[in-house]
Parts: sequence; structure tokens; C-alpha cells
Amino acid sequence: MGMYLIAATPWFLNLAQWLVILQVAVGLGFVIFVHELGHFLVAKACGVKCEKFYLGFDIYGLKLLKFQWGETEYGIGILPLGGYVKMLGQDDNPARMADETRRAQLQKQQVNASAGGSPGAGDHAPPLTHGDLPSEPVSDPHAPYDPRSYMAQSVPKRMAIISAGVIMNVIFAFILATIAYMIGVHETPCIVGGTAVGGAAWSADLQPGDTVLKIGSVENPRFRDLQTGVSLGDAKEGIPFTIRRASDGREETIVLHPDATAGIPIIGITSAARPKLIDESDSLPTVKWSPAREAAKFDRGDTLLQINELPIHSYRDVDAALARYVNQPIEVTVERKPPKPAQGDPPENGADRQIAPQKAVVKVEPTIQRDFGLIMPLGAIAAVQKDSPADKAGLKIGDRIVSLDGQNVGNPLTLETRLQKLAGGQVQVEVERKVEGAVTKVPMAITPRVPEFTDVLYDFSPLPISSLGVTSEVSPTVASVQPNSPAAAADVRPGDELISVKVIVPEKSRPDADEDETLPSKTIEIGKGKGVSWPALISRMLIFLDPETNFRFEVKRGDKTHKIELKTIDLTDELGIPVHSSHRGFTFEEIREIHKANSLGDALRLGKQEAIDNLLLVYRFLQRIGQGKISFKMTAGPLGIAEMAGAKAKEGFPEFLIFLTMLSANLAVLNFLPIPLLDGGHMVFLIYEGIRRKPASERVIIAFTYAGLILLLTLMLFVLGLDLGLISRR
Repeated sequence: MGMYLIAATPWFLNLAQWLVILQVAVGLGFVIFVHELGHFLVAKACGVKCEKFYLGFDIYGLKLLKFQWGETEYGIGILPLGGYVKMLGQDDNPARMADETRRAQLQKQQVNASAGGSPGAGDHAPPLTHGDLPSEPVSDPHAPYDPRSYMAQSVPKRMAIISAGVIMNVIFAFILATIAYMIGVHETPCIVGGTAVGGAAWSADLQPGDTVLKIGSVENPRFRDLQTGVSLGDAKEGIPFTIRRASDGREETIVLHPDATAGIPIIGITSAARPKLIDESDSLPTVKWSPAREAAKFDRGDTLLQINELPIHSYRDVDAALARYVNQPIEVTVERKPPKPAQGDPPENGADRQIAPQKAVVKVEPTIQRDFGLIMPLGAIAAVQKDSPADKAGLKIGDRIVSLDGQNVGNPLTLETRLQKLAGGQVQVEVERKVEGAVTKVPMAITPRVPEFTDVLYDFSPLPISSLGVTSEVSPTVASVQPNSPAAAADVRPGDELISVKVIVPEKSRPDADEDETLPSKTIEIGKGKGVSWPALISRMLIFLDPETNFRFEVKRGDKTHKIELKTIDLTDELGIPVHSSHRGFTFEEIREIHKANSLGDALRLGKQEAIDNLLLVYRFLQRIGQGKISFKMTAGPLGIAEMAGAKAKEGFPEFLIFLTMLSANLAVLNFLPIPLLDGGHMVFLIYEGIRRKPASERVIIAFTYAGLILLLTLMLFVLGLDLGLISRR
């Protein structure tokens, strides 16, 4: 216990972290407050007595605070999952709702008549008689038939009260977005920073620096419009993209077909970065256990000027240099911000003198890829990159490479290293291809190229073979075992199938206070369409880690399974030459631009458009879920929302306001869904009552209310399971 308390102390004493938590709590609470304030104000305007106004739910009477002001009790409940306004006459028991409505309206008619008014003034319901009243007495001590009761109000007034929360959220979204654009919102431009191997963008040969000019009908999109456009586009027919190529400036329109393996359509593009190391106080410019970190000479904000003899003008140049020198040490020339003069230094010591940026040259060793001594079989080609050597030679998706220059392909993980030595020369390749149900062997000649920088972005990514321009699946069933390897020592045999893996990170290699844990701490499945593919496990999870890390595998042999623990070793090819990764462990700064309104009118226009876009986005997202085109697993619960809010709060106040704009729009749309217990469900009952001139029957109200309760509880448990990782998002 003491160890964990010590580890938590720096975070606990970090004032900035507490300010972020406070900002998130106030922001999320204010979105809920505005919604309930809408109900409260309109109810008051209609003459309804409001007994309670709460943020959070005071279940079993538990609350953080309360106070009485006038006739209303205000407070914060113990359960922070929403809020409510309790109006006089509201009854949580649906079995009495219809009866209480009739009782309230009759009493109001009698009060109006005794005051000289016409019975039922302002109501659309016909006059009621005592025969319409239920025989059972009500138990509500506040007399729900009081003229100030919610139930005593006309249908239009109750509609206004019910819809006021949603309307306030829409107005609030507009105000928040307007304020954000008056301050200036940091936007990420829609420029390609990198592509996920095997994804739609990679297959179309999109390159770092390419600019997305149009997605469908959306012109000049921001990067955050990319996911929206892909998620809500027609994945079957494909989504048209207009691209300006960084290499020659030409524009072209291509149709991309998103991949939904992750549960949501994606095309595999990352945002663009500058050739400058990250300069944030809570992040480090290099990754732990990487060669760049081992060099121990890089600072936050360093700008890369040169790698070996190659000048660096953009992030595209960085990728090219890292791919070119993948097997060699590199000398990185950086421009470094000058140190700030100490406070109180006299001018002659530099306090008022401009100090020129410093230059430094840092040597960085290559990154050795690691594995366990397991050789898996190379599977079928999953994707072919446009205009690649494989594309020009006629390789197709579904083909399986079986030999190179008459030799077996060997370990798929070393294939890229072996092909790189043959770049520019011709290689005789034999592939297995299914033709009309029969497997035939097809010989062809391919000229490998110098490999590009490849990035295995996702846990389900296949194996990249950039020299050819293809990706291939790799089965988790063992083909052979390297002698004298950890796998051989653990008696792993050909034919064994790896089912799952759990990473056991030594305590000494736990992340620093300003680093995130990148390795999963829970057991994950291995295999295509499961938790992690074998290439992703090797290329993504083993690249920068403590050599003492253990991996606990579940292995299936025949009908039985058993568990083994393996450490990693340096991956080498058949000649014992180390296999390297292009990554060196740099963390680069994302390109961001400030989008600020030129005037109040411009801010109002931008705020209106932002609010409308978010409202339509929620509606279209729900539509796609209903059509089965987007998985419901891509939604987030309260924990996920709080986590996203915290991330946006760290980005800046305007960005946090834009997030709250989205959240307020979400609350408006979701709350008005026609589900009993939500505002939309109440509105459906009121529409029915307005048309029929009488409330829905008790039996109907009970059935729909409990159905709505079960649905909402089920959804809440489901999204909490997603937030806690108890339910996989794939």
C-alpha cells in the first residue's frame, strides 16, 4: 500500500491536475445545470411550484449539500449522473399519473369557477366531474391537485416545461461555441501525418503532407471533421476525398472504402506533426526505453534540422530519413530554445539581450525489434498499395507469398529486412492464388523498393511489407521455434496456438509521473478480429519496453490449454543480423492553427454553425447505429465523457468550450428521444393527451414507463462496462 501512496503523491500535490479536475466538474455540472434551469424557469413562469432543484441524484436521501431558498430546496446529490427539478404534483409512481392528472385538472376547474373564471380556462381538456375521479385517496402530502401543481397545467404549458431543458441546451451550445471562437479555437488542419498500414488511406498511397480538401460535400474540413465524415459517409459505396498531393501540388479525387474492424469506420489517417519535439510540460519529447531516450540529450521543443546529411524541412522529411537509415545510427541536428535568464539577472548578464537559439548534434542508435523466438506462418495478402511494386507486378488481395528466389519465406517478421537488401533488383516471387475454387501457384518478378516509414497504428493491423507495398495476415499458430530462444525453453512446439497474452511490467519500469502507461495491464486475445494481431503485438507493443518485461501467454495444444511466461530477445534474421524498426522514440508536436472570429457577428455565425453541426452529428450518429453501420460500442459513458473532458481541458479553455458545446448538443438530442422517463417520452404522452383530450391509460403508462426504465438501466450498465473495460469495444 505504501508504494502506491508514494507513486500517487506527485499527482496528488499537482495543482494543475486539480485545476483540470475542477474545470471538468464545473463544466459538466454546468451543462446539466442549464438543462434543469430550463425546466425550472419555465415551470416558474407557468405558476408551478418547484419543490427541489438538484444536480446529481439524492438517492436514499444522500446528498453533498442542500439549502432552502424560498419554496425550493436546492442541493447536490450523491450520484453525479444528471439532475432533476421536482415540481409539485409530480409522482414517480406511473400507476397514479393518469389519476392525478384528472384530479389536478378538476380541482383547477373548481378553483377557476369559484374565482369567477370559466371552468378549465386555458385547458384543452373537457370539463371533468367528480365521477371521473379515482376512488383511492392519494398519499402525496403536497396535494397534487393544487392549482400550482404541474399536473394541473394545460397540455401546452406542460409541453413548454418539458421541452425547456432541451431548448436551453441548444441555446447554451450556441453561446459556448460563440465564446470559444471569440477567444480563438486551436484547430488541427486536415493534413495527413501518417497512415495505418493496410488501411484505406495507405492502400490509396496517401503520403505525409497530403492535404484533404474535401470529404464528400464538406469543403475545407478540419481534422475532427475527418472522423465525422468517414463515420457518417456511405462505407459501401465509398466516400469521395479530394486530395492535394504534397509531392507535386496536384489535386485528385479518390474514393476510399472505410474499414470497420475497430467497430467504427476508419480510413487510417493520423494528424500531421511538425519536425519539432513536443513542448508540453506534462509530456516528454522521447519515449521511455527508446534509443532517443537513451541518448538523454533531447529537450522539449527541440526542432530537427538535419538527420545525417539530409536536411529536415517537414515531418515528411523525418519519415523519409528514419526509413532510409533504419539499420544505422543517426546524427540528429536540432535547434534548441535558449535557456531563460534567471530572474533578477542584470541586463549585462542577458536578461534583456536576445539570445540566439542553440544547435546540438545528438547520436541515436537504431531501434532493435524484439520477439520471443516464435516463427509464425505468413498468411494471405490483406491489402495492396496503389502504384507499389506489388501492384505493378499484379499481386492481389488473397494471394499468399510462398517463396522468394526459390527460398521459403521464413520468418515473416524478418521479411522486410531481407527484401530491403534486394531493393532495386528483381526478385522471383511465387504466390498461391485461388482461381475458381482451386489453389494454383503463380510465378512473377517484382522489383522491391527502399522501404517507406510504416506505422502499425492499430492492435488489429496486419504485417506491413513496405518493400513490396503489401500487408499480410500472420496466424498466431506456431510454425517453428527458434533454437535457444525463450519460446524453446518454455517448450513451445509447432502447431501450438497462442490464445491470449498479459503484459507483466516490472515495477522499476513503471511510467514516470508525466508519462502514460502504453502496455495493457489486462489479458487480451490474440488473432485476427480479436484483441491484438501477432504483427501488432511484435511491432506495436514490444518496440520500447524494459527487457525484463514478462509476457504471460495462454497456449492451446490440441484440446488443452496451458500458460507460459516469456521474456523477449533481439529479433534477428536467418543470418543472425538484427532486425530494426524505423521508430527511434521521438514524440513530435502536432500542427495546430488558431481559428478566431474576426468580429462578434463572425463569432455568432461560427457559434451557430458549430451548434447546428453538433446537433446534426448526434442525430446522424444515432441513425447510423440504428442502421447497424456504426457499433453502439463506440459510445462513451460518464467515465469516458469525464476522461475526454479532462483531455480537452488540458488542451485549452476554448477547446474545452467546444467539447461542452458537443456535450450540450448530445444532451439536447438524447434527452428528447421518445423513451419514457426522458423528456422526449414525456412529450409523447403529452401529444397523446392533447390529441385524445385525456391522459393515456394507467396500464399504458405503466407498461411504457417500466420498459423505458429497463432500457435506460441496460444502456447505462453497458456504457459503464465499456468505460471500465469490462466490455470490449471490438
